Amino acid sequence: MPVTFADGYTETLRAPTFNLTKPGYGAFDDELMVSPRIALPMIGLGLLEQIPDEDIKKQAVSNNKNADKNANSIRGKFNWVMDPQTGKHALGRFGWKAGQTKLITQNQSAFSEDMGLTSNIRPHESCMPAQTACMNATTGADEQGNGKPPVEVNDEIAKFVEFYTRNLAVPNRRNADDAMVLAGKKRFYDMGCQSCHTPRYQLPKTNDDHIEQHGQVIYPYTDLLLHDMGDDLADRTIAGKLPPKDAQVEFLANSYEWRTPALWGIGLAQTVDPQATFLHDGRARTLMEAVLWHGGEAAKQQQKVLKLDKQGRAELNAFLKSL
Repeated sequence: MPVTFADGYTETLRAPTFNLTKPGYGAFDDELMVSPRIALPMIGLGLLEQIPDEDIKKQAVSNNKNADKNANSIRGKFNWVMDPQTGKHALGRFGWKAGQTKLITQNQSAFSEDMGLTSNIRPHESCMPAQTACMNATTGADEQGNGKPPVEVNDEIAKFVEFYTRNLAVPNRRNADDAMVLAGKKRFYDMGCQSCHTPRYQLPKTNDDHIEQHGQVIYPYTDLLLHDMGDDLADRTIAGKLPPKDAQVEFLANSYEWRTPALWGIGLAQTVDPQATFLHDGRARTLMEAVLWHGGEAAKQQQKVLKLDKQGRAELNAFLKSL
């Protein structure tokens, strides 16, 4: 998909198409939602977990007040999800749709959905009704006939994994004082990108056991809110149809809404993995491609990017690469 800037330069985007083969345990439903995903970076998760709920909620209120004045303004909402550990609703902050509240539940969900491993938080296999062997394995007796089998990820392992995921560090900024980087930072702000990619938070000092993160000033460049990113990035049904806007796919999040990803470390993504790609399904091969896919609430910002000349594009890219 070619996209042309005001100065005539053309960037070619890669639009995904997917083909699913009928599985062995039943036909697909026509309304089945298809949402290919790549893994989110794991750096700085413990810091994101420590951002106070109120700081996230305030951004949603502020954005929506401004949106009431201007129909094309940035909106934002927080996902209100069921915490499987407590059975109570809480603010979601992890995952592409902000569907997980804490790292401990995010980890157990990944063990369950991605690896088929049970834990005390997610003790049951994620089975389809027609998968009788899977269903029986979840509810049947162990080899000695002693009732349900033990979970595969016990609490001790779960705590070790939580500590590891909580303390994966964020890399240092590079070239933050470089003239090109500073010029790109100004363009980032002038175009309003910080409306969703909130640069800075002050973490509180609390009485919990996450002492490694206490009191830090962090620069993740995310508001952790859900935003409507337009039709082009929306999940679709297996038949290729866009669902209605009021159809919830992950708690309060609909198909069009995505949690703002943190930008820290993004400039090193292809240093860590030369094949790294961007956006939820990896369609963007470069940071500029990722920016150009922005629609919906970010359509105004995308149009401003398209007015950048060669120098402006280089400056914006230099700033993003420095994060």
